[in-house]
Amino acid sequence: MELHIQIINQKINVTCQIHVQKADFSFALASSLSITQFKNNEKIITPEIEEQCLLLFHPAMTKYQFHHLTDGIFPFIIMDH
Repeated sequence: MELHIQIINQKINVTCQIHVQKADFSFALASSLSITQFKNNEKIITPEIEEQCLLLFHPAMTKYQFHHLTDGIFPFIIMDH
């Protein structure tokens, strides 16, 4: 995973880039953060989103699940609210 961090006007933006090799991928992210767009090999994809996913000893989380991905690069940008 590659991470690129920018701080703009006291907001943190993180660009993540992962090489996926499986058709399915999921992760959870703190609900105080948001993601603007997901792409798989330059094609915009829409995840299944589970709001307020409760995980033991974690803040409120949002779970993102992806299906039918193709082998390749999977970039997304995480933004602080």
